[in-house]
Amino acid sequence: MLSNIDLVVWDFDGVFNANYDENGYLWQRTIDNDLEIDGATFRHALFRPEFRSIMTGHVDLRDALVDILPEAGYTHGPDKFMEYWFDNDYIHNEGMDELLIDVRATGVPCVIGTNNEPRRAEAILNKWGYSGKVDGFYTSGHMRVAKPDHAFYEHIMEAEKVSDRSRVLFIDDHPENIDSAIEYGWRTYLFGHLKKKEVGRADDLRTALGL
Repeated sequence: MLSNIDLVVWDFDGVFNANYDENGYLWQRTIDNDLEIDGATFRHALFRPEFRSIMTGHVDLRDALVDILPEAGYTHGPDKFMEYWFDNDYIHNEGMDELLIDVRATGVPCVIGTNNEPRRAEAILNKWGYSGKVDGFYTSGHMRVAKPDHAFYEHIMEAEKVSDRSRVLFIDDHPENIDSAIEYGWRTYLFGHLKKKEVGRADDLRTALGL
């Protein structure tokens, strides 16, 4: 699959980060007890349609949490909440970092392209250690556009100076993003399946890549 590929674009959550299963996001299961918060109210308040404005960097996550957290009964402020969130929202998907190293060793540049707002993106780079593991890092929060919008893919193409869409391989766990990337002209690999709450396996991807 890596033959005739000039760039691999990897999603992060659900690919390198195995942070969900059939019951939802793992870090949110303990917030009721750990933070004495109404988790259901928090999830409803944060992940409403307006969340896309946060994800694309038009609304600061911290500012949104100032309004949302009191609704859920949390009184310790957004900074302490984000510290808990980012301390508990990364679960290494076994074998994926090693596979990333092996793909880069073939000479094909690898970048992360993820729907994340700037504060969590910072955690991915510096708290979870991906700043030195990839050749580029592209987020919806910094680009002000999110998958599955074709402008997300176009931004990466231009930044990486890749002209032939058919020579880009996109790895993502969201079928909607995969379908959009196919329409755009990228080659794709559906890694697991977000809507079915199935996290992909490194061994399966390694076999598909021929490594």
